[in-house]
Order: sequence, then C-alpha cells, then structure tokens
Amino acid sequence: MSYADPRSAGHACRFGQYFSDRLREAQAIETALQRHPELLVILRGLDVCSLELAIPSWVFIPLFQRLRAHSEQVSQKLAHLGHVPPFRFTLHAGEDFRRLVEGLRRIHEPLMFHMLGPGDRLGHAVALGLDPGRWAATTPITRQPLEERLDDLVWELHLYREQCIPVDSSRIEAVRGEVANLSRQIYENPIPADVLIEAWKQRHSPGVLKRLGYPHMGALSRRRIVAAAAQPQDWLLWRYLTDYDVYHRGQRTTEVQATDGEVQVLRRMQYFLRKHVAQRGMTVEANPSSNLLIGDIPFEAHPIFALQPLAGMQAAEGGPVPVSLGDDDPITFASCLPDEFSYLYYQLVRQGIGAQDAMNWLDQVRKNGLRARFTLPNYSRMPERRSRRPRSGRAPV
Repeated sequence: MSYADPRSAGHACRFGQYFSDRLREAQAIETALQRHPELLVILRGLDVCSLELAIPSWVFIPLFQRLRAHSEQVSQKLAHLGHVPPFRFTLHAGEDFRRLVEGLRRIHEPLMFHMLGPGDRLGHAVALGLDPGRWAATTPITRQPLEERLDDLVWELHLYREQCIPVDSSRIEAVRGEVANLSRQIYENPIPADVLIEAWKQRHSPGVLKRLGYPHMGALSRRRIVAAAAQPQDWLLWRYLTDYDVYHRGQRTTEVQATDGEVQVLRRMQYFLRKHVAQRGMTVEANPSSNLLIGDIPFEAHPIFALQPLAGMQAAEGGPVPVSLGDDDPITFASCLPDEFSYLYYQLVRQGIGAQDAMNWLDQVRKNGLRARFTLPNYSRMPERRSRRPRSGRAPV
C-alpha cells in the first residue's frame, strides 16, 4: 500500500504513517537539542532528499517549521557563546519531474509556504535553468497523474491571480477549461478554480492541517468540519486527504502534449522564480554527475551555466542565481567535489572557454559555496561544558 493511500492503518489520511515516522525523527532532534543545546554548534542544518515524484511538499512543511522554531529557541539559549544561528535547510526540489512545470511548482511551493528562507539552499533545482524549448523538443508528450496535472494548472492560475506572471487571455481560458474537466474526473463534480486554489493553499498550511487533526483523521475530523460550518475549500481539502475514491481517481493518468504556448509560460515562470530565489538570498547546490546519471542532463547543457553565467555572457531572464557545487552521494556516484570541479572545467575548455576564464568562473562558484555554508567558522571545537560539583564535595580528580 502506498504512503499516499488514505486507507493506511491507524491514520485514515494521505501520508499519515509517513508523516508520523518523520515527526518522530524531528522530535528526536528536538530532544537532543533540548538536553544538549551546545549541539547546535555542530548540528548546523538538515538536508532533506525524498522521492520527489512520490512525496509532495506539503508533507514536510509542518516538520520544517517545527524544527526551525525549536532551533531558534536553542539559538537564543546559546547567546553567551556568541552568535550561533538556528538551523538552515537544503531541500532537493525541481530535480525529478515528469513535466517541467511540475518541477517549477515543486521549487515554488517551499518558498511560498515558508518551508525555506534566506540562507537556505535548493538541491539540484535543474528545472530552474533547463531551457523550456529544449525540454519540449525532447519531451513532446508525457503521461501524468490527473491530480498532479490539476495541481500544476491550479498553481499556474494562482500565479496569474497574484500577478506573478503576465496573463495571456487565450491561455488562461484553456487552463480554466482543463481545470474544470480534471476536477470533474477526480471529484465527480466540476470545482470552481478559486476553491481549488484555496484548497491547495490550505493543504500547505500547518495550522489548517492541525485544525483538521492531521495526521490522525476520521470521524472526528469530519465532525470538526461540520461544527465549524466549513467553507467549500475545507470540504475539498478533507476529501483530498481522506477519500480513497478521490485518491484512486487522481492516480489515473492523462496524456499531456507540450505546446508553444506552454513553452512561453514556462519561460515566464522561470523568470519569476529565478528572481524570487535570488532576492531571498538562496543558493542552488548543483550536482552535475548526479544529474547526468539520473536525469540524463549532459554537462554541456547543464542548467548551472544558465543560472551562473560566465563573465561577459548574458544571464538568463530573471537574473543570475548563486550556484554552489556539491557531489550528492560520493559513494553512489563514485565522485567527489574535486572531480565535479574538474568535470566542469574540462567541459568549459571543450566549449572554447579560455582556461583562465574557466578558472575564474569556478572560483566564483567556490566562493558561493563558502558564503552559503551552514557551518560556523569561528568555532573549531565544541564549547566546554561546566564541570558539575561532586556530591561528596571533593574536588574532581
């Protein structure tokens, strides 16, 4: 049985068991920091990598916010040691996706719903710099679950409503028509677009999920909704989380064709997101070997060159995004950080870039990594704990 199946034992909602397991892990970290606050000096952050096609963003948001708030409290307790900032996070997003818009949505959700903030990092985020025209040419037709396709279109309508991207009248009408059709297939009735947008936003709200009793949902949650005289989006969210038939119908797939109109919209989305990421002081941690072996993205077409252009080259629309270099899983990919720098250096030389220009570009990437580090350079060791006075009153040996 999938984690997404709302029939999971003891929870009766999507990802109930998965969330409970991760919650216990978060609570273990909280307990360790509560008992030993000085751990925050060396436990500087968390790197969250999940199956992006299987686990949605909203499952992690309550956990991220909880750990961030707890680490902020611990940071205040350590004021006597100097400035020990709270946790920072790296989230792998926009790496694995069926359609480019899906990858872009999975990058925006953590930003929009305060899962990531200034100083945090995006792992991979290849969707941010992948050329939409090249993507459409290599992936002209895709099969996608109905509910994922609906989320992509609902997100697009949200961007139009908030004036994040320019509105194309013909495009928006086509999107509204497809949204009505998809919602009818999933919920057996066409749902107004505004209700779908609000339900999608509430799904990413820890406060709303807590009010519904997540992750333990059932008759009690239904009574809470009735007692609160819920709005249509509340009922829709409750059905999304608990109704097996809604889940089952949403897993059916639909064939989606890439169009010229969509390519234009994708460029606007990338422009908006690149500008948004750069303004928030975030860094994209690129892993070229991993992307080559898993995502079939060759070095010469890697998005890193669009996000962090070489000197004299035009930056992608939206402006440059700070990029650092990582080696993902060194054992799995038989690589290390010096190897990754070497691969990119020789790729630039093969493209006709001068050796010095290539070295200068790599040095900028290195500096980005230093600025984006989570560690505290002022601390070379753990602070000493005060010795406890022996119960006998004798001096310690």
